[in-house]
Order: sequence, then C-alpha cells, then structure tokens
Amino acid sequence: MFFLIYLACGLYLWLLGAALLGEWKTARSVFRAPWLGYAVLIACLQIAHFFTAINAPFSWTFLAISALCAAGVVALKFLRSPVKAEQLPAMPPLFWFALLIAVAWLAFRPVFNIATQKIVHYDVGYYYLQTIAWTTSFPVVPGLGNLLLELGFNQSAFLVPALLDSLGPHLWGFSLLGGVLPWL
Repeated sequence: MFFLIYLACGLYLWLLGAALLGEWKTARSVFRAPWLGYAVLIACLQIAHFFTAINAPFSWTFLAISALCAAGVVALKFLRSPVKAEQLPAMPPLFWFALLIAVAWLAFRPVFNIATQKIVHYDVGYYYLQTIAWTTSFPVVPGLGNLLLELGFNQSAFLVPALLDSLGPHLWGFSLLGGVLPWL
C-alpha cells in the first residue's frame, strides 16, 4: 500500500516537473523533473495559502486540477514531438518497466523503514506539528508571529506535509514526505 502511495507521489511530482521542463525525453530530465515538480508544488501552495487553508477539500481539488493540467501539457508535448523508434532502447518496454519497478522497490525499503520510525526529535512536537496543524486550519494570518514566534516563520517546507496530512490520517504527511524526497 505505501509503495503505491510513494509511486503516486513520485509520478505526480514528475508530471508537474515534466510539464515545465523543456527537455523531457532525456535521462537527465527523468531525475530533474520530480525536483522541479516539488518546487512548483511549493510555489503554488504558497500562493494558495494566502487565500485559503490547506485542508482536505482544497487539497483534493488542487491535486485533481494540477494533475490533469500537467498530464495535458505532457501529452501535448508528446504529440508535438513523439518518441522515434531509434530513440527507444533495444530491450522491450515491459522489461524496462519491470526493471524500473524493481529498482524503485529496492530503494523504497530502507527509506520506508526510516520514515515510519517513531518521531523523537524535539522540534517536531515544539513547532513542526503545530505549524502543520495551523496551516491545515487557517490561511496566512498577519501578525501570527506575535502569538507564537515559531508559527510566524511561515515555512514553505511545511506546506507539502500539510497537503499530504489533509489527505490521509493525521501525521501521514510528515512521515510520507520524509520518505518520498530521499526516494526521488
């Protein structure tokens, strides 16, 4: 189950990055696209968080619209310049897909074990989880730093865990993101 969630997260980030990346058929773009997608995701969430909380209705709507738009852009890029037969590897595509899944599974196991361990860091309980809970409940609040200094930083790194946390059980986003990013 978690492996499929990791695959879905990686594919979503790759779609976002490939939609913006000029070169999308090279080996370099396969590794660069998810990180560009992560940057685009944070930028979009920062803009959206000015107006709304990153809660479940927003998160599902945002994921659906952004995934459809990114998939449409990637499909248009593919239709404009399709992959030619001489660009394909000599092995059958099913073999390459199976090899990719096998490598992904081997990389997934240690990351999954680390990401699902007990959270023992001091900062997690002090302000990480408070910031994520505040982000899923309210949009940006001017003067929030006067209430609690740690909440006033408005860290963009907590927007993606807030998005993932609002889609599933509590604290899933924090653990899931800690595993997805090294896995990419």
